[in-house]
Amino acid sequence: MLTAWKRSPMLRLFLPFAAGIFFALHHEIHLVTIGVIGGIVLPTIFYWVVKRRALPYRFRMLPPLAIMLLMGLLGALITALSDPRHSETHFSHHPEDQLHRVRLLDVPAKKEKSWKVFVEVISAGDSIHMRTGSGKVLLYLAPCEALNSLMVDDDIIISSKIQDLSPPLNPNVFDYRQYLMNHGIHGQCYADSLSWMHTKSSDNHTLTGYFRILREYLLQQLTSHQIEEREADVLAALVLGKTTGLDEELMTSYAGAGAVHVLAVSGLHVALIYMILSPILKRVFRGNRARWTKTLLPVFLLWAYAGITGFSPSVLRSALMFTCFIIADNFQKQNNIFNTMSVSAMLLLISEPCMISEAGFQLSYLAVLGIVIYQDPLVHLIYVKNKFLLWAWKLTCVSTAAQLATLPVTLFYFHQFPNYFILTNLLVIPISTIVLYAGLAYFVLYAIPWINHHLAHIAAMLTRVMNDIMIAMSEWPGSVTMHIDITPFESLVITFLVVSSASWILFRRAKSALWSMAFILTLLVCRNLEVMSILDQKVVCFHHVKDGFVISEIRGDGCRIVSSSDLSGDARTQKFVLNGYLDHKGIDALSFCMFNDSANHAGVLEVNDLKVLILHESNSELVGVVPWDVIYFDRKSSRVKLGEDAFDAMHASTLIFGQGYPKEKLNFIREQLPNTNIHDLSKGAVICYLTDTDENSQCVFRHFTESQ
Repeated sequence: MLTAWKRSPMLRLFLPFAAGIFFALHHEIHLVTIGVIGGIVLPTIFYWVVKRRALPYRFRMLPPLAIMLLMGLLGALITALSDPRHSETHFSHHPEDQLHRVRLLDVPAKKEKSWKVFVEVISAGDSIHMRTGSGKVLLYLAPCEALNSLMVDDDIIISSKIQDLSPPLNPNVFDYRQYLMNHGIHGQCYADSLSWMHTKSSDNHTLTGYFRILREYLLQQLTSHQIEEREADVLAALVLGKTTGLDEELMTSYAGAGAVHVLAVSGLHVALIYMILSPILKRVFRGNRARWTKTLLPVFLLWAYAGITGFSPSVLRSALMFTCFIIADNFQKQNNIFNTMSVSAMLLLISEPCMISEAGFQLSYLAVLGIVIYQDPLVHLIYVKNKFLLWAWKLTCVSTAAQLATLPVTLFYFHQFPNYFILTNLLVIPISTIVLYAGLAYFVLYAIPWINHHLAHIAAMLTRVMNDIMIAMSEWPGSVTMHIDITPFESLVITFLVVSSASWILFRRAKSALWSMAFILTLLVCRNLEVMSILDQKVVCFHHVKDGFVISEIRGDGCRIVSSSDLSGDARTQKFVLNGYLDHKGIDALSFCMFNDSANHAGVLEVNDLKVLILHESNSELVGVVPWDVIYFDRKSSRVKLGEDAFDAMHASTLIFGQGYPKEKLNFIREQLPNTNIHDLSKGAVICYLTDTDENSQCVFRHFTESQ
């Protein structure tokens, strides 16, 4: 590894460059600060390079440190300048605009109650004056027949204000707002069928637009063969990179079986395509005279495929790496995989610095890094003579190497581990390879009816088999270890543990065993501290939900969910509202209680010694009976008429208002009780922390963002 480090100058430049980007994303850095530091470092490096004066031995590290600092500053500078909101024409500087002319960046995708599409603002203003605009927006459109005519790069006019992106409203859930901002999208808008108008169909498509139109055309050809919807959606994802139609339950099955990577076009797909192209081109174009053809043709085809599949980070990484590999191979140049990876990552981050925060980007590069470093040592652990067993063993080593490298990131982001991933990949990768080749052959030969018909149904049949295998394996006992919650520090320790253990077992370095033991001890200490904290916790969380209420009562490692509807079988609400929070809190024992089935039907609830009144018309007289810790107002509570006595009684209570409570009534209550602790769940969940003392129990209410 030390030799690889010395022979990889681009890797040594990339690491401080990436560190600069990461630092700039999490800390506000002024351009003046970057300019001042750069103004000191750059002349120093220039003077050292021009004069070529030998520094004293004790200062030998100054030049490389200066270069690393300069690369870090460059990363921070690119990150600071990449924010589209710096432009004066960006829509965020004109929130009063009512009219926006926008261009579609993709084909609208159907959701539960609307259609979703990403658009780019071209101009904005009002009915009298329109000016140049800019910025990307997430647009939701009400269902209507006119949506079927929309295509990529079409222009529409929407009569609606662009709103800020919605923040996460419950603790420890996926931050979709940050995900969109990482892709340069900083606003959202909803337009009903009367609030938008299709102005023109674009004749001058962008390059991305041409690729998207071609992809939609290919998908139409594929679905014309009466393939079942689920198989068609998987084929669209596996072959063409369109994942918007994938069934959520099927995605969960693939994730549980450890094969969700098959549904995302990645380096595996690009490698399989090049494995077909390379021998064909070498047979057709022989000799050195055809080296340019053997170079440019596969590079063009790979990049065309990358465009059709949507230029995802994993495909871009693979296309860039294979481009470097093809050039080096055809011109007999040495190709350093670490330099190639570093250059491809640097180019991607220059175009979109926020990509470094995405799990897909991190997993893509870590998987390749793991395969490069660990695959060969793993293969040589066991001598296998039989060719079939050797193939299976090599495939197992590839899966294991990738899993080892991505383990810390996988646990940190997804909180689960697929226990049967080796068996899954042994079954799925061969099938998905045949499906990919059959799908590509279909598109190449689609002009020949009897061939493309059989190819489409072969691909669909194998896809159905693959789906059935994944569903069955995800239902096996112990197929996945769930509810894993680790901190960033623990993820870093696990990374060091994987590296040291691999160095000890695969590379026979005895000293690494001591480091492995040290990292294991560190993890045990961290876990014990967490367990002590979990056993002492006493928390009540009022979650944000659209209708009714959901309250989680946590005491130690146990939790009781009290709700206005039965959530025991509601997997969707559990996934998007509860699971992340409960994993973070280390919950082992979980129970559900539907409020209507509880012992008390008067709207009275006790959670962790908190007296809670769920206010409605039939129990409004209870407001002044006892001092309530919490009075909860939901949509039905808006019909309750509150008098002066009720306001006097509520003065010492904490008032929590659910999503459906009318805003005008909430504002009126705020005016009547200016000194009362009032929380609005439409702005996010509220958490109550309880602490037991010798005399009494103390509770502190906070919005969940204040406790993270």
